[in-house]
Amino acid sequence: MLAFPITAARGWRALTTVGLGLALACSDSTGSSLTTAVRFLAVVGELGSDQRLIEYEAPPLSPRRVLPLVRNDTTLTVLLRSGARGGFYALRFPGITLPARGRWELVRFDARWQVTATRSAVELGDSMSMEAVPYLQYTADHQHLIANLHPLAGGNQLLVLDPGTLAPITTVSRSTPPLPPGPPSGAVGSEVLLTWGSGGSPLIWVDVLTGATTDSVTIPNDYAFQGALTKRLIYRRGPQSGAPRTELFDLQSGVPLAALDSAVSLAPPMITHDRLVYFQLSGYAEVVDASSFTELGRALVDTGFGRHIAYAAVTDSATSMVIAASGDPSLCGSCLPPIDAITVVDPQRITTLLHTVVGQPVVLVR
Repeated sequence: MLAFPITAARGWRALTTVGLGLALACSDSTGSSLTTAVRFLAVVGELGSDQRLIEYEAPPLSPRRVLPLVRNDTTLTVLLRSGARGGFYALRFPGITLPARGRWELVRFDARWQVTATRSAVELGDSMSMEAVPYLQYTADHQHLIANLHPLAGGNQLLVLDPGTLAPITTVSRSTPPLPPGPPSGAVGSEVLLTWGSGGSPLIWVDVLTGATTDSVTIPNDYAFQGALTKRLIYRRGPQSGAPRTELFDLQSGVPLAALDSAVSLAPPMITHDRLVYFQLSGYAEVVDASSFTELGRALVDTGFGRHIAYAAVTDSATSMVIAASGDPSLCGSCLPPIDAITVVDPQRITTLLHTVVGQPVVLVR
């Protein structure tokens, strides 16, 4: 699934904490160096015939390889990076719009971008028209792949798949779609987090192999859910009816453990190496400790004269750097500006390694 969707696919995937690896290879403006260049996938171009998947390496920003997403009247919609570095999952269908009644297939591409597995809509149990492409995420242990289908007739289905072969393992029917933004969901093993994300909604941790609920709590009213550090410690933003602030909130005691007025972000907060990165509306990336909310510093997203705002972000699993897709709000007033720039932030040294305006729509792949 895309970090900033180009289709009506829903939700964000919880991102797991990953470690840093810093040493000698590619240098940034601070004089420090990275063991491995930052690599990530992005869909670039307008929806339709000129859209392509690009694997970028940075800094500096340079394409390593390119794959057209519309070829021979067949469209690929990229859904999620696979566990292999550079691999991904995609939906493949005829034409350029999501087809009616099962004329699609789920495809896995390996790190060489070779097709290693396919499953047709019929094999995955879909015989109905869908209102959105499937939303993919891993279970907490990354041993299983979850496909959330959104049929027009309602009744979302969670399909548990083998991540390598895409073979169906089991089906879980739930009325609430998985919607885990930002930091880790707090789930363990074969669990996933299900929630609508709004105040008063339940947070449900479900073991997808058994279908059993392992825990359930409720988001406080008038607050927006921004992710969970554990099953009982969540990040929330609110109150929506007053002067909002971002809090680390203990659901068991009903007490906020820490708060930060400045952590205002359109992109979900990214957690990496026990640090949260908030892309502020003022154009800065604010880095805070994930557990204490201690402010550690800020990095300017746009090192030029503008103030780009990040609307989506992902992490690079090899380096723990945070990559954001951003736009300049001054170009569009109150509407959504063109998301046409890429920013790479180092949350350990709290510095911007790269900010480049691509000049075309950019959609990061989770």
